[in-house]
Amino acid sequence: MLALVGATDALAADPIMRLADVKAGMHCTGRSVIRGTTISSFDAEVIDVIQDVSGPAILIRASGPAVDETGIGFGFSGSPIYCKDAHGVSRNAGAVAFGLGDYGNKLAGVTPIEAILDEPIAPVKGARRLTARERASRRQLSAPLTLTGLTPWLAGRLRAAASRRGEPVYAAPSGPLKSFPPQQLVPGSSLSVGLSSGDLALSAIGTVAYTDGNSVWGFGHPLDAAGPRSLLLQDAYVYTVVNDPNGDIAGSYKLAAPGHDIGTLSGDYLNAVTGTVGPLPSTTRLHIHAHDLDTGRELVSDSHVADEIDLGSNIGISPLGIVAPIGILDAGVRLLHSDPGRTTARMCLRVMIAGHARPLRFCNRYVGDNSVAGSAGLLAASDADEATLLLESVQFPGIRVESMSADVQLRRGLAQAYLARARAPRHVRRDGALHVKAAVKVLRGSRRHVSFDVPVPHALPPGQYALTLSGPGPDGTGGGDGGSQDDLVALLSELFSPGGAGDLGPTSFKSLARQFAAFRRYDGLTARFVASEPEPVGPSAR
Repeated sequence: MLALVGATDALAADPIMRLADVKAGMHCTGRSVIRGTTISSFDAEVIDVIQDVSGPAILIRASGPAVDETGIGFGFSGSPIYCKDAHGVSRNAGAVAFGLGDYGNKLAGVTPIEAILDEPIAPVKGARRLTARERASRRQLSAPLTLTGLTPWLAGRLRAAASRRGEPVYAAPSGPLKSFPPQQLVPGSSLSVGLSSGDLALSAIGTVAYTDGNSVWGFGHPLDAAGPRSLLLQDAYVYTVVNDPNGDIAGSYKLAAPGHDIGTLSGDYLNAVTGTVGPLPSTTRLHIHAHDLDTGRELVSDSHVADEIDLGSNIGISPLGIVAPIGILDAGVRLLHSDPGRTTARMCLRVMIAGHARPLRFCNRYVGDNSVAGSAGLLAASDADEATLLLESVQFPGIRVESMSADVQLRRGLAQAYLARARAPRHVRRDGALHVKAAVKVLRGSRRHVSFDVPVPHALPPGQYALTLSGPGPDGTGGGDGGSQDDLVALLSELFSPGGAGDLGPTSFKSLARQFAAFRRYDGLTARFVASEPEPVGPSAR
């Protein structure tokens, strides 16, 4: 009986304090995780009740051993503030939502608990899907994104790409060396909103502001203010709070990693993110299998990515559109233990849509030169980015992406040769074929001889022609003004930038499959028959 009572008490909702009862000079207490999963307390003095842009807020000054060194920074969002009423009862008055940029990060704005609890847990019935233009205006992430599972090289470049837009992105270790058990979410616990989990985890980490049974409110501000969502609700582990009293890194922040998938984050509103502990959201399995053709080494990465495509990708890009290109880039760097400027790759991308036995699929080869358009891995990631944009543009309802698999083969250097000379018979019949013998010079290699047949089009009129053979150069366009570093930052910046409204997307699965297959690019020789003298005009043309 005592054990049952204890469990019930742990899940009981906190009493709340109305904003009208909050007064300047009150000495309150804040709760947040500073290290590991243990909730710590800090002092919070009410300075005043202010009118913020989005509504009334409580201005506090934090102090105490838990925050004296670092102040309040990213990751503290949602930390509940408890104040005692006239009868000495501790009540939840609201949650930390924003800083004021003061030296030491001691001042903070608190979203009143009434505003937080006004945000619904489940998506509003019949909620309007945003238009493409509205989604485009909300594409960027408005809360710090934490990346775990990435190589430091790529994580650093992601941070650089995001910082160009003034958006903090943090890289963290995947988790503590010793695993920690799933946490019961209570006010003050660390809370993670996950775009993905597994080998590659992207999330936004804050704090639980309020719970009522299995219902959870957090952050005290939006993630993207996108309304209905379908993301992973997770617990988290805090390594430490990184001190930045001057705001040089955009303020102090919690170095933390997402933990266990424990529910669904279903709401992303102005005053809170909301969700439910229990069933998980629909996810897409992202499987990346990378092969090093020079050494025979292989690498496999498996992640589960929240599937918001049928929800309308309300921030203008789906979680899959963020995670998949990053995962392919990271797999290449991790596999080669480097990022050579000149590489050759082949990627086959395969997508399974629920309810359809036929996969969406294309295969492409990439010859990537730093002086033209970056490495082959970067080019493959760009194709994956375009493929997810196509999935996000579908106009028919009920689409669920079950899986996306990328099979990537990489080798160092450019698998490229140049035509030196070619010979063919001087006469050929229509509907016949020219047998061509060619000499090619392999890049940084020897000369080789190859032969192949070129079919003659039936519609080609009799006459004298020059057979012109041409092949593609290194993939990509542009003249190499910025090199691969600028191209990498450009791709990564797209993941944090508004996208255009675009064209009307596929209206049927058949149309989707056709457009997806069109990503396959021709990578061989092109032969053209060019008339070597003007053709006669009139009846004599035959």
